[in-house]
Amino acid sequence: MQHLLKNGPDHVRQILYIILEKNFVSFSMTKCGSHVTEKAMIYSSNQFKFSIFQRLKQVNAFTGDFFFFQLMDDKFGNYVLQKLFENSDSKLQNEIFNLVQKSDIYRWKQSKYGFFFCLLKLIFK
Repeated sequence: MQHLLKNGPDHVRQILYIILEKNFVSFSMTKCGSHVTEKAMIYSSNQFKFSIFQRLKQVNAFTGDFFFFQLMDDKFGNYVLQKLFENSDSKLQNEIFNLVQKSDIYRWKQSKYGFFFCLLKLIFK
């Protein structure tokens, strides 16, 4: 899948992006799936990344938390979010930063996996 995201024909890549968009959170929280979603963050368009971010800003009905924050605190998902941040344009990076600013820094200081975003919040407050 990773190879196809980079080198596959356009029609195959479009199908993969549709599948990834629908399953982004669950894929990102598994070892193998997170490798695929990381590559998607590297090779996809800004429009796809923005669409993913809009989904991540939704609240998980079971936990009451943003999907974004769940991935921040996940041992695989946090790397996917870092790739999203690193490979986004400045407009999307600002939106990600604004969402992180709304979060509780103490929560991320105690998290093993939210460290990158904790630093982001501390550096740019």
